[in-house]
Amino acid sequence: MGNDALIWEEPLRDLLWESHSNALPSRKAGARKGGALGRLSLNCQPSHSQERIRLPSEMSDRELAFLCGLLRRKRPEKVLEVGVAAGGTSAVILKTLNLLGGKARLHSVDLSFRAYRRTECETGYLVAEKLPELRQNWDLRTGGSVDAFVDDIGDGIDFCILDTVHRLPGELLDFLAILPYLKNGAVVVVHDTQLHLIKPEFPTYATCALLSVVAAEKIIVKDSKRNEGVANIAAFIVTEDTRKYIANVFSAFMLPWAYMPSDQILSDVLAGMEKHYPPSHIDFFKRAVNLQCLANGADRKYETDEADEVFLKAEAPQAGHI
Repeated sequence: MGNDALIWEEPLRDLLWESHSNALPSRKAGARKGGALGRLSLNCQPSHSQERIRLPSEMSDRELAFLCGLLRRKRPEKVLEVGVAAGGTSAVILKTLNLLGGKARLHSVDLSFRAYRRTECETGYLVAEKLPELRQNWDLRTGGSVDAFVDDIGDGIDFCILDTVHRLPGELLDFLAILPYLKNGAVVVVHDTQLHLIKPEFPTYATCALLSVVAAEKIIVKDSKRNEGVANIAAFIVTEDTRKYIANVFSAFMLPWAYMPSDQILSDVLAGMEKHYPPSHIDFFKRAVNLQCLANGADRKYETDEADEVFLKAEAPQAGHI
């Protein structure tokens, strides 16, 4: 894949270990209605003996194949997953990392203590149910946004999966929180990049917006099972330009928001931003929040000064910033 590639020509079959098209209907809460519940069988050696385990996930078989193929190619040491739900995809990641060998660890974060489709169960319950022997390789943090936990998780993250609410400002906030902790060369996978077109009645375009504005090498694959052959999952690779042109991501906060984060989440977001981003970017974010409030008939949340200045511009990373 060349540096200027937009569509990855490599067939999906070369990325997966073994995938069986046994999709079941599923519904995700609120915006995340529709899609498929994938059940992926993993095979450590595609041309030799197989090890199969049925792992239900809210990604389709082919989306899981894409994810597992990237894990196989990257062979990461530290993986972050944002958005867990029942833990089906977490189980797939854990099993894949186990088959790859090494000492990679999965860190997962979810805002909810309970799985939204089975509220009597704790978030991530499928890992204990399907792969209890791998639970020791998994750090699960629930009850807060990634901003609240990322300091404890620490830096050196070289693979990340963003799969949360898909409504703005969702994944934009998540990515800005984790970027300072990602290595250059880290792979970031974003799911449901076409969901707003598959289900146009829902404004679920947060991952598509992030993928569109971030300065990075994009990995967008063909999928013959999708309309127009564009996969519903994609990835990008973090580079120094991702950090230099992070203003592109901040500018996307002017797109319409589907919800207003709680005061606690906004407090966590701003605490993280103040540690890692220039004051002008933070000021722009506060104004964006105020404008979103105004558009929805709510009171503005932040006081800002009236000085004329350039809000967002490309800057080389400085000490104290990304």
